[in-house]
Amino acid sequence: MSWTKFWGLLPLLAVPIWQEPGQDSAKPEAPAVDEALPPVVVVRFEGTLQEAWASMLRRAETVIQQQGAAGLLMELDTPGGQMDLMVRLGDQLMAIGEETETVAYVTRNAMSAGAYLAMACQQIWMAPGASMGSSMPIAAPGGIPIPIQDEDIREKMVSGARAQFRSFAERTGRNPAVAEAFVDNQMEVKRISLYGEERVVSGKGYEDLLQQGEQPRLLETICKRGELLALDVEQAKRVGYCNDTASSRTELLELFGWQNHPVLEIESTWSERLASTIGGFSWLLLLGALFCLVVAFNVPGLGVPELLAVALLALFLFHGYLIALAEWTEVLMVIGGLILIALEIFVFPGTLFAGIAGALLLAAGLLLSMQSFALPRNPVEMTTFRNNLLILLGLAVVAPLLAITAFRKITKTPLGRHMVVGPTQDFGGPIQQRGGMGASGEAESSKVAEGARGYCRTPLRPSGTVVVDGVPLDAMSTGGFLEAGQAIQVLRRQGGSLLVAAVPDRVAEDVAELDQNGVQSSEPETNRPNGGELGT
Repeated sequence: MSWTKFWGLLPLLAVPIWQEPGQDSAKPEAPAVDEALPPVVVVRFEGTLQEAWASMLRRAETVIQQQGAAGLLMELDTPGGQMDLMVRLGDQLMAIGEETETVAYVTRNAMSAGAYLAMACQQIWMAPGASMGSSMPIAAPGGIPIPIQDEDIREKMVSGARAQFRSFAERTGRNPAVAEAFVDNQMEVKRISLYGEERVVSGKGYEDLLQQGEQPRLLETICKRGELLALDVEQAKRVGYCNDTASSRTELLELFGWQNHPVLEIESTWSERLASTIGGFSWLLLLGALFCLVVAFNVPGLGVPELLAVALLALFLFHGYLIALAEWTEVLMVIGGLILIALEIFVFPGTLFAGIAGALLLAAGLLLSMQSFALPRNPVEMTTFRNNLLILLGLAVVAPLLAITAFRKITKTPLGRHMVVGPTQDFGGPIQQRGGMGASGEAESSKVAEGARGYCRTPLRPSGTVVVDGVPLDAMSTGGFLEAGQAIQVLRRQGGSLLVAAVPDRVAEDVAELDQNGVQSSEPETNRPNGGELGT
C-alpha cells in the first residue's frame, strides 16, 4: 500500500469507531422546557398495590389543584392487590379526572386490580408487549393469598367484584362485558359484526341476538368460558381498552403535546414507605394500644403503659391519614372518646353514661379510620365493613385477655415484682401486697363481721385497701370509686378480700391511734375520719 493511500484513510479514522454507518454523531437535543407552562404530574406505580399510593395520589391532586397541571400520567406495572385498596385508588383517580386529563400508561402489566386502575383514567396507553386483565378475586387474610375451595364463597366474591368492575366500566364509558370477563372466568366475550357495525358482546348477549332473529357475524371469540380475560395490545385496542401505543414516556409526552411542559414526578416519602411497611398489619397497633391500656388500669401510676398506648394510637391514626382513610374528623372522635372514658374513671365514677358514650365514640372513630366510607354502599364495601368490625370486636376481647395473662406472668418474675408495687397512700389497685395477700391476709379478713365499719386507707378504684378495727385489708367497692378516708361498711367476704360500700353519713375517728400502729393516711386533717369508733 502506497503512502498516498495511507494518508487518504486518515480522515476516516477521525470518525468514532462506535458510530454506526449513517448515524449522526450529534445526539438529538432534549425538548426545551418552558417553565411558564403548567406541569405534567407523573406517578409511577410498580409492584403489588401499596397503601402509600393513596398518599401519593393525594399529593398529586394537591399539586394539580394548586398549579393547574396539564394532566396526570400514571405509569403502571402491577400484578394487582387488595380489592378495598383498589376501589379507593380508583375513586381517587376518578376525582382527579374531574380536574384534569388522566392517562394510564401500562409499561408492562396491568393485571387484576391494575386493570381497574387503568380503567379509572380517561385514556389508556400501552407499551408494545404490555397486557392487562385477569382479575379473579382471591381470599387474602393478612395479605396472604389462599385458594377458595367453597363454591358458594367463590361465587359471592366473584359476583361482588363483577358488579364493581361492571359499574366502574360504565362510569368510564367502556364495554362492561370486557370488565366482567376480567373477573369471572364463566364469562364469554365475542367480537361480532351486525349491520356492518362491529360490536363486543358477552356470550349471553350473542345468544340473545340469535334468539331475537338477528344474524350477527362472529368475527372473534376474545375470551372462552373457563378462562379469565387477559388482553394484549392489539386485543385491547379492538375492544376499546387501549387508545394507542407508545414505546416510552418521552414519546407519549410528545404525542400529547406535553414535551415542553415541566414534568413533576411524585415520589414516595419516608412516611409513605412507613405506611407501606405497616400495610395490612395496622391492627397490631390497635392490639398493642388496648393491651397497654389494660395494663395501665391494673397498675396505675407507672405512666409507661399510658404513654405507649397514646403513641400506638397516634401511629395508627397517622397511618390512616397517610393512606387517605383517617381525617381530622376521625382523630377528634378518638380523642373525644378517650376524654369521656377518662372522665368516667377519674371524675364521674359509676355514672356509666360518660364511659359508654366514650367507648362508642372511640370505636366509631377507629372503625371510620379503617375505611373510606361511613356506611357500605356495595358488596366490596360491605365486605370491608364486616371485616373491620370483626377486627375491632376481636381486639376488644383478645387484648384484655392477653394483658391480664401477661400481667400475671410478669408479676411473678423478679423484674415484675420490682416494677409492680403494692398499694400505698397514693393509689390502690387490684394487685395487693398487704392484708389480703396470702393465708394470713385471708385469716385476718375472715375475722371481720358483716356490717363492720372502717375507712378507705387508699382510694378504691374499685380495689384497694381499707382499715377495719385497725387492720389494713384488701377490699373492693360496689359503688364506683371511693377516695382515701371515705367511711365504708363491710357487706361480705369475697375470696381473700372484702366487699364494701360507702357510708356517706358516718365516718370514723381515732385515726391517730391507727397511725401509731403503722397505718399512715394521706388525707389532711380536715378530711380525716371522725365521729364514731372503728368497727362500731
